[in-house]
Amino acid sequence: MTWLIKLRAIDPSATAGTAVVVLVCSVPLALTVWALLDAARRPEWAWALAGRRRVVWLAAILFGAMTLAFGLVVSTAYLLWVRPAVAAAEAGRIDLGAGRGPRPGSGSGPGDPNSPGGGGP
Repeated sequence: MTWLIKLRAIDPSATAGTAVVVLVCSVPLALTVWALLDAARRPEWAWALAGRRRVVWLAAILFGAMTLAFGLVVSTAYLLWVRPAVAAAEAGRIDLGAGRGPRPGSGSGPGDPNSPGGGGP
């Protein structure tokens, strides 16, 4: 019966405030855990095809787990930009032309008339 008296003595506003703090701190932690587990489970060859380094992202996510704001930024960056690229490489959807190699008309291809010994008269 004494536990019922103690239960009634709990201030609902303090409990609500504690719940809000726990929720606000849990969201970055949950994102960090999700990003860390996702990065760890992707195969190394998918990271190489995506042009990313797994060890760098794992270290950044682990370091970010120590701080609230930095962890939120790093985990969000991984989940929004890096994860889709690595997942696409893992699924076989890669764009090797994006940011790699010569662009058409840049004068460095064999069929380009501006390149030395290429395609011109």
